[in-house]
Amino acid sequence: MNTTITRPAQGDYQSYFENYINLVQEGDYYAQLEDNTKDIKAYFEPMNDHELGYAYGPDKWTRKQVLQHIIDVERVMLNRAFVASKLDNITNLTPMKDWQYVSNSNCENRSIADMLTELVVLRQLTQITFQSLNATQWDFKANNNGHPITARALAYIILGHAKHHLGILIKVYHPHQATQA
Repeated sequence: MNTTITRPAQGDYQSYFENYINLVQEGDYYAQLEDNTKDIKAYFEPMNDHELGYAYGPDKWTRKQVLQHIIDVERVMLNRAFVASKLDNITNLTPMKDWQYVSNSNCENRSIADMLTELVVLRQLTQITFQSLNATQWDFKANNNGHPITARALAYIILGHAKHHLGILIKVYHPHQATQA
């Protein structure tokens, strides 16, 4: 099994996703995905309900909502990768409404253990899905709301997006850890 997923080329995604893609290093993608899962679990597991329900400002998500957002985006991006891997450029992959998804997630009534279990299972599905792709499936350009997107780009976006949001949480709530990272 090849564990390296090479960086997507310019033109395989919208420039909007560049920041996420740049957060992923070349090398063993699945090891990075596993490390990110461990980092997310290590961040969230020790928190109590008050910490999980706290938002650092008005119109900011709580920590639990950020975790739900990471999960939701991975589900959506994995579905987009599935569509691309089936060589489908007819299906229009429309944007998701982040705030609507989080507002309707019911995450405030879920345990953090349940949410982290969901993330772990989703990460297993992500890995299984990506490990099954051949070269054509990795690089086929699907229709992302009028822009090309490949499964390769989506793999990087999934991991980079999660790294981005975990980095923000650490920077905002634990700035001393951010300087060490």
